[in-house]
Amino acid sequence: MIVLTHRFGRLGNRLLITAHLMAYTLETHHTLIDWGLAEYAPYFVGTAPDPHVFRFPVRRDVWNHLPVNQPWVRNTIYTGVRAVRKLVNFYPALKSQVQVLPEPGKHWGNPLLIDDLLVEKILFIRAWYVRAPRCFSKYQDTIRECFTPLPVYQKRIEALLTPLRNQYDVIVGLHIRAGDYRLYGGFHGLEMWRIVMEKMVDFFPEKRVGFLIFSDENFREQVNIFADFSVHFGTGHVVEDLYALARCDYIIAPPSTYSNWAAFYGKVPIYQVGYVKLHTNDPVCHDLTASRQYMEQTMRELNLEKFRRITYFVDHRIDP
Repeated sequence: MIVLTHRFGRLGNRLLITAHLMAYTLETHHTLIDWGLAEYAPYFVGTAPDPHVFRFPVRRDVWNHLPVNQPWVRNTIYTGVRAVRKLVNFYPALKSQVQVLPEPGKHWGNPLLIDDLLVEKILFIRAWYVRAPRCFSKYQDTIRECFTPLPVYQKRIEALLTPLRNQYDVIVGLHIRAGDYRLYGGFHGLEMWRIVMEKMVDFFPEKRVGFLIFSDENFREQVNIFADFSVHFGTGHVVEDLYALARCDYIIAPPSTYSNWAAFYGKVPIYQVGYVKLHTNDPVCHDLTASRQYMEQTMRELNLEKFRRITYFVDHRIDP
């Protein structure tokens, strides 16, 4: 049995760790209990039947019907699971039955690979940077099937995209992540995004190119910055935006598990721009000038040959 005891980041990060562990359990015939997916579980066809804790393989039992879908109840249960994991440190006798897998050391770019890990007892995982890339690639279609949005969200995505498909020949999804990326060096204003927009229009001179913008900030009132382009925005719903991004023809984004998931799920070619300083002892990007210059450089280097399709990924970057 594999038990994920922690929640890590937001939707992109949680889908990524869950997908890798799910693929590992498929390969090894273990059971996964994932307390980290939490509030995002009700959105997907493979997790909605078990909305309080994601169990894989999915089960149908009384737990599915318990009235514990209130956030405070979920948080209480989640805290209890973490407490059980910590008990192993105080009761050595439990170590014969339980193994705890901590976060790997600070070696960014080198995740702890568990493709060949032999689990003979209950494994509590309190780490995000744990990956099974070989299993992930092997079971990628099963992962996509599990994390397909429920029909209600698919209908809203279709309502957004259908008019655009009728209007444009090529739809380019722009993931303009601001928020925390202002601090980490991944956002330097909207004006810079005109560089890649101009290049994409130039790549398709005989076609109608539309841009669909997804962001964690509302830029609708600044649409005049993009006055020379055909610009539209996502609904603002975290799941609808993610899977609408997965329906675009191309994705341009800073390094992010969110846009990487969209590229993976939709099998959409993606190009990453800029650099994001994450998961170090000091995550703040102190040289914003250099960061801005690098983002502009990667934007100007854009060409269609540099877009990539991904069958797996391990963090916010696209792996070589």
